[in-house]
Amino acid sequence: MSELLILFAIWLWMLLAVSLHEWSHWAVAKIVGLEPTHLNVGQGPVWWRGHLGLTKVTMHWWPFSGLVLARWSSEAGLRWRGTTFALAGPACDAVLFGVLGLIFTQQSANHFMSEVRATLIILMWLQGGMWVTSLLPRMVSSEEYVLGSDGKQAWDFVTGNMPTAQVAGGINYQREVARYDPAFDVTGSWLHEADETIRQDYEVGLGELIADDPASGLAKLKRVLAAGPIGGAERAALLDQMASYVAMHRKMEFLTDAVEWAREAVALQPEAPTLRGTLGGLLIDSGQLDDGMRLLLPLTAESSDQMDRSIAFAYLALAYSRSGDRRRAHDALNASFELNASHGMAERIAQEMRA
Repeated sequence: MSELLILFAIWLWMLLAVSLHEWSHWAVAKIVGLEPTHLNVGQGPVWWRGHLGLTKVTMHWWPFSGLVLARWSSEAGLRWRGTTFALAGPACDAVLFGVLGLIFTQQSANHFMSEVRATLIILMWLQGGMWVTSLLPRMVSSEEYVLGSDGKQAWDFVTGNMPTAQVAGGINYQREVARYDPAFDVTGSWLHEADETIRQDYEVGLGELIADDPASGLAKLKRVLAAGPIGGAERAALLDQMASYVAMHRKMEFLTDAVEWAREAVALQPEAPTLRGTLGGLLIDSGQLDDGMRLLLPLTAESSDQMDRSIAFAYLALAYSRSGDRRRAHDALNASFELNASHGMAERIAQEMRA
């Protein structure tokens, strides 16, 4: 068996294993009454993107991670439902590890060639590592989301700590708000005291944005803002989520509102560079090139956050393109992709520039 064939077998198994892991989460979510909104398999270039009902599905070529985001309209039985959902993936990993072990035992008894046994050993190590790491309680990143590993999510559901750990199935709330105010402490969050109706609007609204339903999702989040209990850095974070959704997904029908959301967010937390980046990009989208570039150029410094730099360069590329400076537009777009090769917004801006 050639080395290339062994590598292909490893890639094919990992694609199968990660896919089954994530589809197990999806299937169990449906069974226990959760609403899966997003399923992602792998990293890097996308080979298929579509929808399965309300679930947005994205398949990448490099099968080394994945996620399923789910929302819930009721907290009744959430501890057992959420725990079952979180442990579905590791349970699938355990079954696949057992399958590999049985195949290895059978092939050893039949004295199969050493290359096959070596490949099975590699696959067992990879499958076992995937199983163990999914259960380790830690924070992980996949696509633009930060969320708990399967083990951490299961523990959070069991302990009833979901408002602290995650909101709408995909955001580490403490870390998310601390991006705008490092002194933020989640124990004082409005979520702990929020009216159930407002809390539900918040969680479902974010879930609908993830599921690419902006009209309904943004309407619910606007109701949350109007209700009044959310302020400070938390309000700025929500405003930025709404405004950056419009920017990232190029939903220009909401552009006027998005500019106002971004302006309010900057007024609340003027020192937060991410907020200035969102406003700068939206100003460029609205044709205010000079004002937008003034906000974005400082964010391209090497001392800035990598994601902020990538977004700033992508929007500067759009500004240069609209002003007729094709050389600078090309250089800025390349800089954006160098910082984040799989940045979806930069890809969409590149398509606009080519149109």
